[in-house]
Amino acid sequence: MQETLKIPKKPKTSAAQRRAADKYISGLDEIRVRVDKGGKEVIKAHAASKGMSLNGYICELIQRDMETKETVSFLSDRLVGLVPSDIDEDKTKTERLSKQTI
Repeated sequence: MQETLKIPKKPKTSAAQRRAADKYISGLDEIRVRVDKGGKEVIKAHAASKGMSLNGYICELIQRDMETKETVSFLSDRLVGLVPSDIDEDKTKTERLSKQTI
């Protein structure tokens, strides 16, 4: 019987690269997202079609959604009081016109 010679595997990353990666990752939060079977590949392919990674695509969607909500909140805070008076003014005009036509 012939013995096989075991050659130690060379690590893919050096210790310095591993420390640098660990340092980078320590500054990030991790969020898990669960999707139906096959959903990950569908979303990943869609992200790739846009030239993005799956992670980048999800992060961009979240950021865009948050910016939209902030914009709506910003505008609604400034429009308070303007819209009701406009509605009341339109209602008054409508009431006057309906009385004239009767």
